[in-house]
Amino acid sequence: SATATCSSGAMQCCNTIQPASSQEASNVLGMVGVNLQGLDVPVGIDCTPMSMTGNNCQSQLSCCENS
Repeated sequence: SATATCSSGAMQCCNTIQPASSQEASNVLGMVGVNLQGLDVPVGIDCTPMSMTGNNCQSQLSCCENS
């Protein structure tokens, strides 16, 4: 099977991907002191590097930048 790659950052397997404006993303970002208020960017929640999952992702694949 082909291995997914990203142009930058690392491929992650995320249980959830939410817009930064969502309550779930706001809660997680607040815990780590990140403010993305006003930005409509996707936020991966509960992500694991593909190398740790044995390249078997049962959730959503995501390319992460500036993490």
